[in-house]
Amino acid sequence: MAVEERLIKLEMRQEALIASMQGLLAIQTDIRDMIAELSAWLRQPASTDLPDLIRALITSTNMLRTDIAALPAAVARAVVDTTD
Repeated sequence: MAVEERLIKLEMRQEALIASMQGLLAIQTDIRDMIAELSAWLRQPASTDLPDLIRALITSTNMLRTDIAALPAAVARAVVDTTD
């Protein structure tokens, strides 16, 4: 394999890693925002909105879990695509 071909493959792998890191950063930002919202909510007096908030938190957590679970496979596909 020529040096140029190897460099091209390395560049594609690097781009795939960068994209996956950006995805992780987006997830971390979402989690940070959710924690800030929850913290602000905890400082408020008790209300009757608790069941709705819990449902929303469960839904958001499930969506994040799905996104996080899918991320390694997406990175693996991206790396495999770049090696072909």
